[in-house]
Parts: sequence; C-alpha cells; structure tokens
Amino acid sequence: MLTNLGADPKLVEEARQLGGHATKTAAIRAALVEYVQLKKSVPVVGAPASGTARRRKNR
Repeated sequence: MLTNLGADPKLVEEARQLGGHATKTAAIRAALVEYVQLKKSVPVVGAPASGTARRRKNR
C-alpha cells in the first residue's frame, strides 16, 4: 500500500539514522510498529489490571 505522508522530512531522516534503517519506509514502518505496541501496553486509567483477584467479603 503506497501512502503519501505529510511527515517532517528532518524528523523522518533523524528516525532513519537513529534506528539504523536503510530507507525512510523502513524507519516509518518500525516507528508505527513501536507506536502500536506502546499503545497496546499502556494501561487505561480506571480499568482493572489483568489477572487481579477480587477481594473476598469479610463474613
């Protein structure tokens, strides 16, 4: 899928160099993958943590 982006050329070049990517496309793809992984790992405020046990009521 070919997409035109209005990305800052200096920012894309800096990301390419920092990531050691051969192409701008590779740098953008890696950045998007990292962004999605980050967003999936950040907990939602107010949501219960996964794997937490419910407290028992005192009887």
